[in-house]
Amino acid sequence: MRYFLLFLIIGSCASCKKDFASKEIETAYLSVMQVHDEVMPQISDIQRLKRQLKKIKVKSDEVAELKTRLEAADDGMMDWMREFKLDKSASIPAQLAYLNEEQVRINKVSYDMKDSIKKATAFLKENNIND
Repeated sequence: MRYFLLFLIIGSCASCKKDFASKEIETAYLSVMQVHDEVMPQISDIQRLKRQLKKIKVKSDEVAELKTRLEAADDGMMDWMREFKLDKSASIPAQLAYLNEEQVRINKVSYDMKDSIKKATAFLKENNIND
């Protein structure tokens, strides 16, 4: 039974391997996914910071702006993930063009997430606001 489960797990992992029409497409795809994989875990930081900012009793434009930026960064990642779909039936040039566009989009998502986290963290630190 153990061997059957091990075989099933290994088989499942092997079937998850992506098949690309060219090495160039694979490289472009992996580049896009590297940025995604780097910043996706920071969604939890965004959620934590939004909770901290919601606890602030004094309403200010700065707090509202920080909340808006965090929310926009969160939405940006969710939208990107929902919309990212590589059409493997498309031509190689079309796939490369799509991946190049997606690289630009995910780089912007990454910047927005990191920038909003940095600014919210700095604000909370400057105002001695902890979890």
